[in-house]
Amino acid sequence: MAAGLLLKNRFVLEELIGSGRLCDVYKALDLRRQEAQPPQPYVAIKILMDEYRDKINAHAFVALAYESFRTSVINHPNVASIFDFDKMGDIAFLTMELMEGQTLATLLEQNSVDKALELAVGICRGLNCVHHHGVLHLNIRPDTIFVTAEGIAKLIGFGNTREIGSTSDMDTMIKALGPPTHAYASPEMLANEDPSPADDVFSLAVVIYELFSGSHPYGGALASEALDKGIEPERVSGLNDQQWDVLASALRLSREDRLQTVKELAASFKS
Repeated sequence: MAAGLLLKNRFVLEELIGSGRLCDVYKALDLRRQEAQPPQPYVAIKILMDEYRDKINAHAFVALAYESFRTSVINHPNVASIFDFDKMGDIAFLTMELMEGQTLATLLEQNSVDKALELAVGICRGLNCVHHHGVLHLNIRPDTIFVTAEGIAKLIGFGNTREIGSTSDMDTMIKALGPPTHAYASPEMLANEDPSPADDVFSLAVVIYELFSGSHPYGGALASEALDKGIEPERVSGLNDQQWDVLASALRLSREDRLQTVKELAASFKS
């Protein structure tokens, strides 16, 4: 996309501010908002990359549409607000709030214990709200958590979202995008099994572990490799016994043995 492109006679693309597996994200001026003279006339626009716009990649279109439809109803201070989904010709895009700050990936080693606790609680609360709406995130890692200039953690990157327990055709199409390949995914996610809230719990626990230790609990290895090699995470400082016990439970590599709800994880960090 070129800077200056006008979408739907409303959104003027200004600059590329991020990229993911399927989409690019741009800062855009919302001309309708500008007319109303609000404090913030800009939005972020997430646009499918060129290679995912043909019919062969219809599952990518569905993933973007579902990201909007499923999460636009979620209103929580720790979840980035998504406004709408639209198309112009073969360009599919969604609009969301534009935030000032940076992803957690750039801040993992810059936090005091108190700040790490604050961020952990915020992320837990946001994910708990997402699950309360029947939605799984399934893409939690440091670069899908945004920390605003005010220090508030917000979940972003809902491109792999699924409904809890859903076996719809739409969810099957999203599953066809393939399993994740990053070191924050549970063994079950890496195997492309049907997801559950416990998979989000695992990913979030890995992120929280890094918040307090500055390192990955399994040395950066995929969860499946850690399972094969019998790697166990070392205890991190800054957590009391209860907090560590709950985090260790959330990090278990077997879904059956793992902490099942983010609510339990959130409760331990509030205490």
